[in-house]
Amino acid sequence: MKTIEERAKEWGEHIFETTPYDVVDGKACVFVEDRNIADVAEESYIAGATAQKAINEEVRLKKSKDKTEAEYNRE
Repeated sequence: MKTIEERAKEWGEHIFETTPYDVVDGKACVFVEDRNIADVAEESYIAGATAQKAINEEVRLKKSKDKTEAEYNRE
């Protein structure tokens, strides 16, 4: 399974490849408030995925605590 960082890098590259860009100093660049859009997309992906991972863990723990003894024994 890929890490959040690996998926974020792929997402940033995808955003860069599918967004119209300007050529600056011979390099293709897409900027959002003076920042490369691939970097912004990567950072955004990491932030969202990390937050979702924490939410999923919280839900998992709550479900585990809410189990009855019979449910626990069946597992």
